[in-house]
Parts: sequence; structure tokens; C-alpha cells
Amino acid sequence: MYKEILLESPSKYVFEGVIELDGVRLTTKDGRICCEVIVPEKAYEMAEKIALLLTLLFGESFTLEKIILIFYRYVEEKRFSKEELSKIESKLKELLNKLSKLKHGEDILRAIKWWRKGYLENDAVDRFLDYYIAFEILASVTGYKGKYRDWVEKFSEKYSITYKPDGRVSIKNIRNWLMHAPGPEKDKAEELVLLCVNRFGKELLEAIRKVIDEATPS
Repeated sequence: MYKEILLESPSKYVFEGVIELDGVRLTTKDGRICCEVIVPEKAYEMAEKIALLLTLLFGESFTLEKIILIFYRYVEEKRFSKEELSKIESKLKELLNKLSKLKHGEDILRAIKWWRKGYLENDAVDRFLDYYIAFEILASVTGYKGKYRDWVEKFSEKYSITYKPDGRVSIKNIRNWLMHAPGPEKDKAEELVLLCVNRFGKELLEAIRKVIDEATPS
């Protein structure tokens, strides 16, 4: 018997078929992805993991209807043929298998969770700070944070993240000014956040994908 959990997302999704994973089936109902888990007591844990991986694959937030209720204005409908679903199924299986074997697999999922939280924020400053937490987790997982004094710059260069959005002020200083600097510096940081936050989010998501691709199972 399957436990059904609907996933919320900004776009409508239509699957012309079923994605079959180990103990999980993904279908669509009324524009939403339905996660059907065969082991009821692990349903929400597994559905949350699938939601995070779908967030990674499609670049927009997927959340469990049980956990968070968000009223989206759907911007588009995304329809997938059986052939396209086969590719998505293969990628999800690959990600699930690899993350289960990685030493820092749970940390990477946590980074995706913080990215997802940022994606859902209406306030640009909150979005930037959530993304920055994901950024720090990735830097720790890859060994940059703690190993290099200028780890923010080195990690950004390695993973193609814009270090100085305006050519002068680093994302590290933007974060520090938002958190600790009253007055003009904080005002400047808030201006820069409006300039860079969406690009930062897109580059960070690509960095998460790259970290997973490069990781070697333990």
C-alpha cells in the first residue's frame, strides 16, 4: 500500500507516465507531483528527499504539502513525455544512489534545503542569507572552509560563483555587513543584494550540482 504525498511547486507539472524508483512512484495530479511511498512509516522522510532532488534537477522549489502550505500563482505548465520521464527517472536513481554512499551526502541535502528556503523567501536579504548558509555548507563539504583563509574567494572561483557582484565588494563582505554593520555599510549591502541575489542563487545551484558530480563515494 502506498502513502500519497503531494508536492507543491511554482509551476504545474504533467507526467505522461510514471517514474518508478526504489519503493517510490512519482505521478502527477492536477498539475502537482504526487510522491507515492510504499513504506508508510518512512513516507515523509523519503518524500522530502525526493522533493530536494527535484529542487536540484528543475531549479525551483518543491515542498511537501504536509510541511508547508504555499499558495502559488502558477507561471507555466511543464509537460514531460515518457521518454523525458525515463531520463528524469535515471537521474533521480543516480542521485539517490550516489548521495546514499557519500560521506557528506546528508550535508549536501541540507545545502539544497537551505537553497530551497532561500528560493521561497519574498525578502531579498533573507533570500541572500539563506543562500549564503548553503554556500558555507558546500565550502565545508569540499574542504575549502577552514583550510584556506580566503576560502570564500577560492571556493567561488572554483565553482564559478561571482565573488564581487559589483566588481568591488565581495559576497563575504555583503553577508558580514548585513549581519553586523549598522548604518551606511548595511545600506550598501542591501543595495548589492538586490543586484546579485538571483544570480547568486542560480550560480549556487549549479555549484551544488557540480559538487555532487565531482564527489567520490566513500
